[in-house]
Amino acid sequence: MGNNTSNDNGTKKINLKEISHNHTISSFMKRANDPSKKNIIVKIMMPLYYTSSPLTHDEMVYATLSWNNILNNTSNEYKLAKRNGQLDPTKSCREWLEIIFYQRLFDVHPVCKAMFTSPDSQGRFLTSLFSFIFTVLDDEDKFNRRLEQLAQSHCKRGVKACEYAVIGEVMFWSLSKILGPSMYDVNTHNAWVKIFSMMLNIIVPISVEYELKDNKSQTERLLAYKNREQSPTNIDSRIESSFNIIKKKPLTIKSQEKCPYGFKSESTTKRIVPVKTEPNSALVSPTSQ
Repeated sequence: MGNNTSNDNGTKKINLKEISHNHTISSFMKRANDPSKKNIIVKIMMPLYYTSSPLTHDEMVYATLSWNNILNNTSNEYKLAKRNGQLDPTKSCREWLEIIFYQRLFDVHPVCKAMFTSPDSQGRFLTSLFSFIFTVLDDEDKFNRRLEQLAQSHCKRGVKACEYAVIGEVMFWSLSKILGPSMYDVNTHNAWVKIFSMMLNIIVPISVEYELKDNKSQTERLLAYKNREQSPTNIDSRIESSFNIIKKKPLTIKSQEKCPYGFKSESTTKRIVPVKTEPNSALVSPTSQ
């Protein structure tokens, strides 16, 4: 029996095994020969936090106030960090957000790191973008045009539609660290979710359509990342680095002050103490001996 079979009405069935071997959105849609399902794919690409609920006037105020606290260096967490010497005194709150955002992004989504050759300038782009967004929230045409331009330029750079969901999560996390619970409460968070959902409404459909038609930039970018990670030089250097750590450093546990990204914190190191126990006896901690 061949890979493709037909239904009783003569229509072509989709071979799921075949799709699994070449599972990009573009190849799936070409095999299904049904571009009308683009809207379904757009819905699938939307993150769990996505909402279609409209932004209210009060929510616009909450979000704008939170953003102004960052631009004006009036965030409580920022002032506390500077007062405690945990933050470079030359850094503004906006710069602190940029640092925290990209550190978090590269931690949770390392595949995108190679795209950012100049994190400083990219950080300024990020905060400038949101500053602009807040000026056009009540101007649908300007809002849409700016995000259409953003989506098209990112498509050419190889950004995939599904990656924008990660950007939103990282932004919410970064805002919570910068502003703290008193300034980033439930109402403010919900307002930011609605604003980012409005952005996704413009960006994701353009990205999906681009991937359906072409997908070349996305494929090349991910293949380059895969080849770089699997190159013998890269693998050997990681293995050698691991062995050097094992050979040169004693087995230790680090207790580190819990703090947001971008903070300077002091670490204390304690050598692991083996616990001696009698057969069938309960384990006790080193501190209790």
